[in-house]
Amino acid sequence: MFIVSYDISSDRKRSKFSKFLQSYGEKVQYSVYTIKNSPRILGIVLAEIEHRYRKTFEPTGRYPVN
Repeated sequence: MFIVSYDISSDRKRSKFSKFLQSYGEKVQYSVYTIKNSPRILGIVLAEIEHRYRKTFEPTGRYPVN
């Protein structure tokens, strides 16, 4: 099982990302999801984040975005 958490200030972006994660995992609490530990599911989630969401995430200045 993988745990995904996020802190997105934009309501629109946060809602869109939340709906995406709900389609692959379960909501544990606000902005925290668990995702089944399946190589196929994990690959899909990581690819979607990289290609669809990463460009919309804003760096906070605290941690570098690689």
